[in-house]
Amino acid sequence: MNRVQKAAEQIERALELLRRAKDNLRYARKEQHVPVAVQIAALEETLNILKDPECTPEYWEEIQ
Repeated sequence: MNRVQKAAEQIERALELLRRAKDNLRYARKEQHVPVAVQIAALEETLNILKDPECTPEYWEEIQ
């Protein structure tokens, strides 16, 4: 696993926790979860870019 793959894996794990937090915040106050949802969407987009072979070919390279 190269460093870009490792970073993508770590972002995926963080997103799982953030999504759970967002779900919990929805029960506290309506507006509180909106900034969290925006940041989660930004991280999801970053993850998609990291995994896109055209945008980040390093993700698909093996460690040599």
